[in-house]
Amino acid sequence: MTSQARNGQELAPGGGIVESDRLSRVLVMKVGVHLSEPWEAIVARKLLEEETAGVIYWGYGGSVCHPLTQVQPFAEHGSPVTILMIRTKSDFVGRSVPAVAASRDGRLWESIPEGVTTSGRYALILRSLRTTTEYLDLGAYEVAIGPKEGTPLT
Repeated sequence: MTSQARNGQELAPGGGIVESDRLSRVLVMKVGVHLSEPWEAIVARKLLEEETAGVIYWGYGGSVCHPLTQVQPFAEHGSPVTILMIRTKSDFVGRSVPAVAASRDGRLWESIPEGVTTSGRYALILRSLRTTTEYLDLGAYEVAIGPKEGTPLT
């Protein structure tokens, strides 16, 4: 779900509001175990991809964040976007085939970079993956794109 800080503000880790652009735009995704690969192994593999290929392809299904109608317009409209991945217990256990090519528009295709493994119908292309224990109040954000645009994220 794409979201942006309400009134350009965010909550600091201690709960106080700070003016900042650092997390003014957040894409929230639920993530989980994929093909029985433990969560910690997925994160370690993606960190290795970042180190070797300089980029991470994070595959996803797209049922909530469609790349053409939500993700790309949100990403191309303003300051950098932070991806907030929230661990869910609804893990994917179906069949998966690694992607060999990627396209922004479904017409022009490029090879997936060497050292990158991804699957899923769509992928977020990330430049940095970090874990955090920082507190982020999702109630300080509102939906930025889609039928619920302007409503509080909570």
